[in-house]
Amino acid sequence: MTFIPTTEDTGKDLVCRAKLHSGELESEPKQRQSTQTLYVNDAPREITIWVSPSPVVEEGSPVNLTCSSDGFPTLKILWSRQLSNEELQPLSEDTTLTLMSAKPEDSGIYVCEGISQMGTSKKSVELVIQDSPKDIQLTAFPSESVKEGDTVIISCTCGNVPETWIILKKKAKTGDMVLKSVDGAYTILKAQLQDAGVYECESKTEVGSQLRSLTLDVKG
Repeated sequence: MTFIPTTEDTGKDLVCRAKLHSGELESEPKQRQSTQTLYVNDAPREITIWVSPSPVVEEGSPVNLTCSSDGFPTLKILWSRQLSNEELQPLSEDTTLTLMSAKPEDSGIYVCEGISQMGTSKKSVELVIQDSPKDIQLTAFPSESVKEGDTVIISCTCGNVPETWIILKKKAKTGDMVLKSVDGAYTILKAQLQDAGVYECESKTEVGSQLRSLTLDVKG
């Protein structure tokens, strides 16, 4: 008898029964039975990664990256981090990789490999560690006090936040007016008296924000 097992047959019992005929006078033949549990060796296939609490977390938060895979025999798990040259830096052989207090420099691609005698499979996840905006600066060039007709550049910068997350606004009684800035800078080509007022810069991320303001004076 030929039997070709599949991975779905793992854990099933194979039973072999034999009947022994010892003589003509024996009415019932003797029986022997043997049972063997079947285990089918298989290369790792489906890798699953869980990130707790989330792949995007605030600086200082703990993060757990947990990896599992199917396949037999029991897999070896290897956690690595992908470097800028795309090489992998080994980190841990535990199922769960823990960052007790995540830092922005921990952001990156993390790779879990499931390794067995039958082969290797891998999966990756991107971890983003966000910190609140820092070192925000709002300036007016050449000065916060200019003459009517002068060119003024109002510029907002933040050391750790992309310009696309910076919002420039001009305060008004009827409501704040969002300014169309380029790389965090708003240019007034010929300043008018109505351009005078309070300008605000808000730098924000998913975990916090900072606000700076200045008052522009336009003299006629």
